Amino acid sequence: MYALTSKAPTPGHENKINSVEEDSVAAQLIGEPLFKNIQVALIISTKAILISHADPAQPERNGGLVALHQLGFVSFAGAGNAQHPDLFGYIAKVKED
Repeated sequence: MYALTSKAPTPGHENKINSVEEDSVAAQLIGEPLFKNIQVALIISTKAILISHADPAQPERNGGLVALHQLGFVSFAGAGNAQHPDLFGYIAKVKED
């Protein structure tokens, strides 16, 4: 699971995203979430979710791929709340060959 922000974090709120409790059923099913706090561009189509770098402070990385998941493998997606309006997250299954 990725938890990313589309803008720089508010000072004093860096890395203050509640993670899944270690003993919860969700943690046992999905494992440890991958959290990143970076500026990104989010593109959602009927085929996929594409996340790329979009940080003005690092123009050399802009457009670089962060994640790409086919929409058929995404089982849940959600947006932030009043405290974290720019947060989004999703759970994507891994395609097993």
